[in-house]
Amino acid sequence: MKPDFIGLGGGRSGTNWLSTCLFEHPQVCVPTSEVHFFSRERNWSRGYEWYESLFAGCPPEKKKGELSASYLSGTSTPERIKWRYPNVKLIASLRNPVERAFSEYLNERSVGLIDQSLSFAEAVKLRSGYISGGRHAVNLKRYFKVFPREQILVINFDDIAGKSAETIQRVFEFIGVDRNFSPSVVNQKVNRALHPRFVRLNLIFARLSGFFNQPGLRRLWWLIRRTGLTNVLLKANAAAEKTRPRLEDKDRKNLYQIFREDIIELEQLLGWKLLSWHL
Repeated sequence: MKPDFIGLGGGRSGTNWLSTCLFEHPQVCVPTSEVHFFSRERNWSRGYEWYESLFAGCPPEKKKGELSASYLSGTSTPERIKWRYPNVKLIASLRNPVERAFSEYLNERSVGLIDQSLSFAEAVKLRSGYISGGRHAVNLKRYFKVFPREQILVINFDDIAGKSAETIQRVFEFIGVDRNFSPSVVNQKVNRALHPRFVRLNLIFARLSGFFNQPGLRRLWWLIRRTGLTNVLLKANAAAEKTRPRLEDKDRKNLYQIFREDIIELEQLLGWKLLSWHL
């Protein structure tokens, strides 16, 4: 039960949206997501057999896979995937690294991983992942060294927001399923980082989501989400928009200087023009 595709992330770059769209496709089996098997030692130690057991319930005619946001920046992840699954198709979603870092900050605030009083500038100094997760050229080059480029589909988060239907069609075509299927969430924001009134409630919700996001329970969680109840609960706990932290110009400029060379290298690596990523 080897995976046909693996979503690499990056974090806060549309992985949950991709996972949900793929989960809905009738020719695809995504029994779970955010396994973090190849990137986190506590899961890696369980072995490939444990990982493949996650797909045991997938019908043989369906394309199987999972998506974990930590894979793209994992330094050992490309070789670990390549050793067992040399022909697997890989999907990477890239986001403006400054915006990505700020979104990660908001998300960690929302579930209490960092204190509400901690400013974004202070959090950047304490949380190394805000920077390492946004060095897209560095991270992608590790994969390009061990996988043929035709096995790696790279999409821009901006296209998820602005060209969602075309973007998911590219993904479907890449993994070899009907590209014309339209997921119910294709035009929806998934896992948006809200500013909560009560952090503990958001943390409870996140833990519930993690509990249901496993083989055998994920469809039940999807059906619950389809009712709209989860969105109602999250919005009810959301604080007023005016109290939501804003990305200050000085923080944007400081981070851009950190990422500038990597952005330029990424443009050369992919042949992209990322005008909106530059100041």
